Amino acid sequence: MFNRLLICCLLGLVFFPGCRNDPENQKGRKTLFADLFVRYFEEDQSLKAQAVFFEGQTLDGAAPFEPAGGVSFQGSAMEKKEIPGAVIRYEINRKLPYSDRFPFRFQTKSGQWQEANMSMSPLAGYLIAGDKGSKTGGVTIIVQGAVLNEIESLVVILTDKNRKSAAHEITGPVAANEVLVPANVLTGLEPGRCSVYLVKKRHEVLEKEGLTVFADQEYYSDAKDFELMP
Repeated sequence: MFNRLLICCLLGLVFFPGCRNDPENQKGRKTLFADLFVRYFEEDQSLKAQAVFFEGQTLDGAAPFEPAGGVSFQGSAMEKKEIPGAVIRYEINRKLPYSDRFPFRFQTKSGQWQEANMSMSPLAGYLIAGDKGSKTGGVTIIVQGAVLNEIESLVVILTDKNRKSAAHEITGPVAANEVLVPANVLTGLEPGRCSVYLVKKRHEVLEKEGLTVFADQEYYSDAKDFELMP
């Protein structure tokens, strides 16, 4: 999951005010890069959180970093694992009702504790208009909590009876709660019984002196069936 180390990508982050000092004053100073990720599945209330750290003057030249004292998530210690490239990944798996606050806590090389509080509102529910769609008119989905800000997106994943899938992504800002999956997205799907689920995503990058945080969240809804007409 962290193969995509530090990319901008399928919920806000309460942290530091965004700021960047004069690059001339930062020469020779190292930055701690924290890549934080939370994924939640509504269907079984399962959560996975991961954290990876690097330190260096630039991201390209940064080396793996292991915070002294480990990393905590929601007050619990995360498990440390070594992955290829001598990278240390911290992770935790839980089953619990969704919370809109996901705090990570860790130390910098100087021993200073930092806390990143990730937050995103969940999808409150959704339905397929008329419990059906068509390959000529598309599929209309009514989503509660579909309002997206500029750093959020919503991905609609549709699968037909042959397990062939199609995806449609809506990027924020969006204020409407009605999502239309256009007909051209459905071209490769077979008419008949299909299923759909939604993924709400949030990506944010925040900086302060000596620290850059990449925060990604994903919220997976449960799946629903509908009839896809020709």
